[in-house]
This record gives sequence, C-alpha cells and structure tokens, in this order.
Amino acid sequence: MRTTPTLALVAMLTLLPACMDPGATDRLVPATVIEDDTLPSLQLSDTLVHLETFGDPEDPVVIVLHGGPGDDYRYMLRLLEPLGGPSIADDHFVVLWDQRGTGLSERHDAEDLTLATYLRDLEEVIDAFASDRRVILLGHSWGGQYAAMYMNAHPERVAGVILGEPGRLRWDLEELEDDFSFDYTAEHLGDLLWVRQLFSMGDHARADYVVSTMLLEQTNGRIEEPSPAWRVGALVIFTLYLEQLETTRWDFTARLREVEPEVLFIAGELSVGLGAEFQQRQQQLFSRSRLVVIEDAGHSDIVYSRAEATVPVIREYLAKLPREGGRG
Repeated sequence: MRTTPTLALVAMLTLLPACMDPGATDRLVPATVIEDDTLPSLQLSDTLVHLETFGDPEDPVVIVLHGGPGDDYRYMLRLLEPLGGPSIADDHFVVLWDQRGTGLSERHDAEDLTLATYLRDLEEVIDAFASDRRVILLGHSWGGQYAAMYMNAHPERVAGVILGEPGRLRWDLEELEDDFSFDYTAEHLGDLLWVRQLFSMGDHARADYVVSTMLLEQTNGRIEEPSPAWRVGALVIFTLYLEQLETTRWDFTARLREVEPEVLFIAGELSVGLGAEFQQRQQQLFSRSRLVVIEDAGHSDIVYSRAEATVPVIREYLAKLPREGGRG
C-alpha cells in the first residue's frame, strides 16, 4: 500500500498553517456546536450533537440516520421538502442529527468512537423524543446499517423502517463490485494514512478539511450529482469505518426477524455495489420487506437529486403504518 504523500497533498498541508491558526479554526470548516452555541443541539450523556426537529412532537416520530460513517445530515434535508405532495413533517415528527464526531456535532478522540457508543447515542436520541413510543427509522447507506444495529438491539421499539441502500448488515455479506467503490490500494488512501501520521487527529478542524478535500477529489467524474454537506468527520472515517466496520467481525442481524412492521428498501436503478440485487439479499434477513427501485438514480441520488421520486414512496409507506407510533 502506498504510504507517501502526493505533491499536491504536501503543498496543501504546507499552506495550512498560513491559512488557519488556532484562534481561527473555522476558516476552513464550519464551527461545531461546541464552538457555536447558536446551533441547534441536544446534550447526550457524554456528547453534544447538532440536531434539528420538524413537525408536531405529538405525531409519530421519524429518526433520520445519515450515511458515512463520517457524513452529516445536510443532504437528507431534501426528504422533508413537499415534493409532489405534503412534507412528511406535516404528519410526522422528524428528527435529523449529525452523529457523534460528524458534521457540526462535537468531536471526540478515537476511543470514544465505537459501535457501542454510537448505539448508546441513538438509544438516547430516541428516548429524548419517544421514550414511551415506538419509532420509525429512516436510514441511508451507513445510516441503514446504523438502523439495523438499533433494531437488532431493540426490535420491539420499531414502528416502521425505511432503508435507502444500506451497507451490509453483517460483516461477511459480500457487496457487489461497484464502479465507485472505495479502492483500498488507491493513491488517495495512502494519502489519508499519511495524513494521520502527520498531525494529531485531535486537531479535528485541519483533519476534517484535508480529508474532505481528498474525498471530493476522489468523487470527481462520478455520475451522481454531488450532495451537500457541512463538514466531514475525519476521525470517524478512520476509526469507525476503516478500523471497525472494515476489519472486525460484527453482526446486526441476529434479531432482525423480530421486527414486526414491513421494512421498506429503496435502491437506485444505476447503483451496482449496494443496488437492487444486493438489497434483495438483505431483504431475506427480515420477516416482511419490500423493495422499490428509483429510476435513473445512483446511491446518493435516491435521497438527494432524485428525491422527487423517492419522497412519494416514503410518504405512501408512512401513510400505511398504524398510528401507534404516535400519541394520537
């Protein structure tokens, strides 16, 4: 594996001290809820997360889980737009939040970025808004895996599930080869590993900036429309993704058949690695499931640039769920 930096990366890192000083860490990346107390947030047991809610708290609760790990929820706001009908927030209470160490949420050291802490965070978010109710989970990509992790621990708490091209729900489920999959021998990964050695990941602002720049370069030329984001969580990518999800044996599937409601899978027609064929395999992990394929859509398109096709599908699914998810 390549471990020396490219000339472009060396130049970028050389210029970083000149354009960012310790007193101005928000010049290259947006401030988190720790630096900016005007941002909407929720205090969990050991972290402060960037979080917004939409709708009436008395309505059934929908918890939105963004992709990554390391992304944020900005691109999923599109799902709340009234595309072809009312917003899903008109009759549901929708919670969107940047997961621990991502987006505008508080940053943490590596030891605090584990699957166990992520599960605890989600449990606390759900308890904050639906302590006495079942919830509806809406997850995209890694967010679908995150939803499965919660369902595996608490199948009885789930009133509905919408999974937009979730990643593998067990460590040994083999994804199909994708034209845009992460190449673990590629030059940019060598750069990422070299960056980690260059400066402490405790300097999150610099790390987030450098890694987001690399990921942007990696996705140039892809067929999908780039989706918006606030700020990448660099250490989450290294720790939760590369060091845990990609190298350890984990299983979110043992109790998925105990989930009572029908699980809605959504896939993009143009997706390969996590597309319809792969999701048909994952459907078998649930007692009841259905797959809808969105035409002319890739992996991120299904929740962003092709949201006008996806939102009606979500709205129809939600309309058919029993209102037991709410107090009404």
